[in-house]
Amino acid sequence: GAEKVIGEAVAAGDITIVGEDYTDNWDPANAQATMEGFLTAENNAIDVALVQNDGMAGGVIAALEAQGLAGQVPVSGQDGDQAALNRVALGTQSVDVWKDARALGTAAGEAAIGLCANPDPAAVAGAAPFTTPGGNELSSIFLEPIPITQDNLDLVVDAEWISTEDLCQGVEAGSVAACP
Repeated sequence: GAEKVIGEAVAAGDITIVGEDYTDNWDPANAQATMEGFLTAENNAIDVALVQNDGMAGGVIAALEAQGLAGQVPVSGQDGDQAALNRVALGTQSVDVWKDARALGTAAGEAAIGLCANPDPAAVAGAAPFTTPGGNELSSIFLEPIPITQDNLDLVVDAEWISTEDLCQGVEAGSVAACP
């Protein structure tokens, strides 16, 4: 997904990827060690960290924090973990990609009912063809993920995904709209 967004800019030379690595089991400690290596190799000259999981984003932010860069280098994550949402409120994580469990559950339930009527996954309402990186053709239902920033943290609070107390832990009252 990230390649679809930044690929053209990378090819044009507008973005330089200074490091990319696979983090086994999405382990935060491994992500921290990897980011420490990237920071060392680049003399801390890293402009952004595109991270695929909230646990790993926590490790990346720990590495940045050790260099006094937390909150200065934008970091992404995804999953809507409570710790990550708190980091968004604190300003150390720029964005978190959240998938609303209510929408996921509704889509799964509707797909199950559709499959009871017709076992062909392609016939499920809303299903679209999808080719995996391995070349397998599947029928999938794609839901729109929601980028969560400091500006819309109220969405996860209103959804009761996280309490205001947990979201705003350590956040200066009034510095973020969701943290009165």
